[in-house]
Amino acid sequence: MAFVTDKAELKPGLVIFRRGDVEHRMWYCRMKIPKADRYKTVSLKDNRCGSGAGTRLRPGCRYPVPAEA
Repeated sequence: MAFVTDKAELKPGLVIFRRGDVEHRMWYCRMKIPKADRYKTVSLKDNRCGSGAGTRLRPGCRYPVPAEA
């Protein structure tokens, strides 16, 4: 089974995806860390994003948030 499923790139260095190795269907966000060869991954704690639909970037926020927030 693939680790990353339902991958959607919101902008360069910012990707949302679902994990295939877990039982839940929560979305995750992977962000490129500036000036480093690393990524930060956080859970969006939402299972309704739908490949980017319903997810937006809040001004000044570091990662995407559900549209209802």
